Amino acid sequence: MPAILSGLDAAIETGFVDPERVAISGQSFGGYAALAVAGQTNRFYAAIAMAPTANMTSKYGVFSAEL
Repeated sequence: MPAILSGLDAAIETGFVDPERVAISGQSFGGYAALAVAGQTNRFYAAIAMAPTANMTSKYGVFSAEL
């Protein structure tokens, strides 16, 4: 989270990013990360999580056939 927020701060400092209209998104584990970050800060106007594992407890012991 510190890396994401420091990157956001740097982007805002450029003047090209409106801090009131920032969103975070991610796919798969990035979706999980987007949910985790959105749950810990109110700096994002929207969070878009595509195909995340939202409940890690329910995934315990479940293995993907792709592994």
